[in-house]
Amino acid sequence: MLAVASSRQVLSKPVPSHFTASHGLPFWLTVCALLLQPCTKTTEPSASPPECAPTAMDPSRSYVRLDHRREPIACEASRPCTPIRPSVCRSHGECSEGDNGRCSYNGDACTYDECFGDEDCQQNALCDCAGGPDANHRCLPVECRTDQDCTSGMWCSPSPQLECPQPVVGYFCHTATDECVVDGDCRPAEYCAFNPSSRAWACATQLCER
Repeated sequence: MLAVASSRQVLSKPVPSHFTASHGLPFWLTVCALLLQPCTKTTEPSASPPECAPTAMDPSRSYVRLDHRREPIACEASRPCTPIRPSVCRSHGECSEGDNGRCSYNGDACTYDECFGDEDCQQNALCDCAGGPDANHRCLPVECRTDQDCTSGMWCSPSPQLECPQPVVGYFCHTATDECVVDGDCRPAEYCAFNPSSRAWACATQLCER
């Protein structure tokens, strides 16, 4: 009875106008309906999200070759003098039969710069700057000289042999069927090289001793 009397006292008090009955409902039903309504929060519509920033590349895969040949390269006209262990030749000055003659480190031979630009080599070769056995410029037989020699926007890149990761043995175009583009596309013990049999780049395992 006390509870009923208390509730009656509350209901008998004046109430604000916005708590009056609506749609013919008794006042106490209106109050209950208001109390049972879930809380809602009005928010301003969010502004359109900014353009997505480029996502980071997968660290396990490299997507760009930095050594592909975009255009012909002019090699340095000079050549550094390296230490010598005298044998066949005792000084760089003894190597005078070609351009920038140098006595090799072991002193067993003279080496010379074979070229300074692709035009110094035959049509199916390019000038490989400091790519020789004694860091001399050499004419390297290749299947492409620059990216322009490849189809469908593919790159012209240097490749070692399948059996050994060094040295570079030629430049070859990438293809749509390549298994890899760079060494990072292969397993840790492998490297990316051109396979003459499949005419595509593939992951290779070192078989040579270094």
